[in-house]
Amino acid sequence: MKKIQWTLALLLVASMIIVGCGGEAAKTPAPEAPAVETPAPAVEPAPVAEAPAAEMPVTAAAPAAEDDWAELEIGSISGSQDLGLDMEEAPAADATTEAPAADAPAAEAGAATTYALGPNEDSVLYWTGYKPAGARQGGFNKFSGTATVSGDDFTTLAVDVTVDVTSMYADAGGVEDCLNSSDFLNPEKFPTAKFVSTKVEKTTDGYNVTGDFTFLAVTKSLTLPCALAIQGDKLSASAEVTINRRDWGMKSKSWSKGIQDTLIKDNVDIGFEILAPKQ
Repeated sequence: MKKIQWTLALLLVASMIIVGCGGEAAKTPAPEAPAVETPAPAVEPAPVAEAPAAEMPVTAAAPAAEDDWAELEIGSISGSQDLGLDMEEAPAADATTEAPAADAPAAEAGAATTYALGPNEDSVLYWTGYKPAGARQGGFNKFSGTATVSGDDFTTLAVDVTVDVTSMYADAGGVEDCLNSSDFLNPEKFPTAKFVSTKVEKTTDGYNVTGDFTFLAVTKSLTLPCALAIQGDKLSASAEVTINRRDWGMKSKSWSKGIQDTLIKDNVDIGFEILAPKQ
């Protein structure tokens, strides 16, 4: 019994000591309470936890972009504006790319073509002279040159042709001898005549081809009323004009020839019919 009583007494004392120690332990942590609050600010890296939340709108925006593209496919303008796309620039780029393609045919249509001028079965250079009793006719067997035109725009026509005066012929031998003398054509001294165009104008009937005509070493402006056309790969041209032979100094120099000169009228018709192939 005594042992039991001692044991109980010891347990009672021990419990009192433990209770006493427990009270002191409760009092000691009280000041440490603020220390527990200090980590609380450290918990404020909660914004770090919010970073995923910031990413969420980005993830959510992806479906929205897909919706906008869906609206764009069915022609929605608002969808393209929401995506911040400049849809107007794409057509502008297409227009720029297509512009050269539109110009290409125009360039081909305006390509310059050169035709060879010269005597052939379809080309002739002729003249008609007059006298009180009638007329004399003839021409030139030899001439050469070029005619260049852009497409079928004959206002761009450029002509350069040289006539071999020594190749003159007439419908009577006596006329040839007279015209080939030094009083008229004088081919030994002036073997060639030349025409170089300077301007082409459209008219109601065709075209006026103006150029410098050099004959007997005299150069004067001459306008030819021409009919022009493209026939397949050939240039068709025809014209006739009346000139005063005295304007180029064609008159007899001697007294006897002077009397004869009065029997030949001043006006002479010159003309041509040309079908020139491509050069």
